Amino acid sequence: MAGKYEKKLDYLSLRQGWLQPMYVTKIKFSQYIVGVSYRGQSFISKEHPTHDLAREDAAFQAYKFYKS
Repeated sequence: MAGKYEKKLDYLSLRQGWLQPMYVTKIKFSQYIVGVSYRGQSFISKEHPTHDLAREDAAFQAYKFYKS
């Protein structure tokens, strides 16, 4: 449960502009990949069926990297 809450918090920070979106790519029958940049590091999501899921995945990768 805590993992979902942390993802949501970081997703909100992405939406509020803390993470700078680099690009969005739509591939293979509406699969999305999102790349974001934060403090000079780049984070790229896995393939997801929606843009929001891909964006949240990329944001969570950035969150995990800087939390550790």
